[in-house]
Amino acid sequence: MTRPRLSDPAMMVATVGGIGLLPFAPGTWGSLAALPLGWLLYGWAGPSAVVLAMVVIFCAGWWASEALSRRGGDHDPGYIVIDEVA
Repeated sequence: MTRPRLSDPAMMVATVGGIGLLPFAPGTWGSLAALPLGWLLYGWAGPSAVVLAMVVIFCAGWWASEALSRRGGDHDPGYIVIDEVA
């Protein structure tokens, strides 16, 4: 089955805006993208905001990953990197 387009909201969330589509080490890039955002959020609003963001990202990632897995049949596609961000 073909991979969904990036214009699909589930694909946009699961790939963290397309980072998961990078050809080399997409999971590493997903983790690296999360670090500065986490530091900025922590500095701006403190640890509670980071925990809240983690919960929101986890829930959004769960939804997006489930939607893409149901459509594509693959239960762990490499382009899904939202779990590294969470």
